[in-house]
Amino acid sequence: MPMSPVKTIAALLAAALSASALPASAQSMIVRASGPSAGQYRAGTRLADTARLTLKQGDIVTLLDSRGTRTVRGPGIFPVITTASADTIRPAQLSSLMDTQKTRRARTGAVRGDAADARPRNPSIWFADIAQSSDFCVADPAAVQLWRADSSAAASYAVTQGTASATISFAAGQSTAPWPIDLPVSEGGDYRLSGAGLSQPVALRFRLLTQVPEDMDAIAALLIENKCEAQLSLLIETTAQPEPAPAG
Repeated sequence: MPMSPVKTIAALLAAALSASALPASAQSMIVRASGPSAGQYRAGTRLADTARLTLKQGDIVTLLDSRGTRTVRGPGIFPVITTASADTIRPAQLSSLMDTQKTRRARTGAVRGDAADARPRNPSIWFADIAQSSDFCVADPAAVQLWRADSSAAASYAVTQGTASATISFAAGQSTAPWPIDLPVSEGGDYRLSGAGLSQPVALRFRLLTQVPEDMDAIAALLIENKCEAQLSLLIETTAQPEPAPAG
C-alpha cells in the first residue's frame, strides 16, 4: 500500500535533515532576510554553492540546506556553503519536529527552548500554537492538533468561525489537543481562539497543502509561499547551526 501524502512528507523531511553527515551538494535557499539589502535576498531564492553574500551593517539573512539553517549578519562577505559542523541538530528533536504520523494522538511532552528562553518550544511544525496568530499550513486537515506551552493545569478554549463555534479542552499535563471535528478545517478559513491565558483572541487562517514536496527546501518554500511564518520560524529555530564568521 503506498504511503499517504502526510507520511511521505515526514519521511522526506527526516531523510533530508538527517543527511548532515554528508557534504552539502544541493543548493542553499534563502528563507528569511531583513535589513538594507533585503530586496536583493528575497525569501525562496536558491543560491549556488559557490555564491557569496555581501551584507551591509544591519543585514540579517537566514539560509537553509540539507544540514539545517544558519543565519549570517552583516557587515561582511559570507560564503553560502561553509565547513561548520551541523551537530547542533539532535535526531530525536528532528523526529518530533517533523512527525506527522502521530498527530491524531495528544502528547504531554514539550521541547525546551534555549536557556535564555524559559518558554517550551513547540515540538512539531504541524502543531498550531494557540498563543500565536498566524497563517497555518496544514499537512492533514483531518488531524490538526493545537499546542500550548503551559500544560500545568486543565484549560478550555472557544474557537469560532463566523457564527459557528466549538470548544477545545486540555487536561492537566496535556500539551496538545485535537481540532474539534464539529468545526471542520477549510482552506483559507479564518478562526478565532479565546480562553485561559490569552490576553486577546488568537487568529488562525488555515492553508491546506495540496502537493507532496520532494525535499526539505520545498517544504520551506511552501511555508514561505503561504506565509506560514510561525511554522517557518519554528523550522529555523529548531534546526539552527552556529552563525558563521565573514570570509577572509
